[in-house]
Amino acid sequence: IACATVSHITHSKALHGFATHKLFRLLQEELPRVQTALMHVALWCIGEFSDRLLETYGSAGCHLGDVYCAVSLSDILGLIKAVLKSHLATTLTRSYATTALMKIACRLQQGRAECQGLLGYFVTSLSLELQQRSCEYMSLFEDQCQDLQRQALARIPAIKTVPFCKSMRGETVGSCVHPVSTDLLDFDLNC
Repeated sequence: IACATVSHITHSKALHGFATHKLFRLLQEELPRVQTALMHVALWCIGEFSDRLLETYGSAGCHLGDVYCAVSLSDILGLIKAVLKSHLATTLTRSYATTALMKIACRLQQGRAECQGLLGYFVTSLSLELQQRSCEYMSLFEDQCQDLQRQALARIPAIKTVPFCKSMRGETVGSCVHPVSTDLLDFDLNC
């Protein structure tokens, strides 16, 4: 569901700002109670579309109906820091958060020191995944890696969607359903 949600958001440019603002507010208000998958989608959107959070979104004539005020960078980083400290944060959640921090530092060119400080905390993590990810991200802050940083953290293109049930032979959803046989082992029951 999280992947389908991210795919839907990436395909609709109108949703980039709306979804990011809405998910940011939801995560900010519901952090102790938010579902893990929703937290992951929110962190992904915050990292991918952080520039949209710095802008006011919507207007009185907005077809989605909501108007959101711009969010300060300190509020964005504060929320990610709260997620990292949350008892709900799994290794995967922290991975999403560290990637969001890195994308914010790269795209916004603001708050680099704060992002670097939060990422530096995981360089000595007991989780090998987080330790490796943090060390790699920290190395991208070096001056000689600035071009590589921009390339590695560029905006992700819209994900190509594939029908839910597609087999190796290229069948689509409707053709994936096979009639149920009562003779599962192909025995002739009329012996």
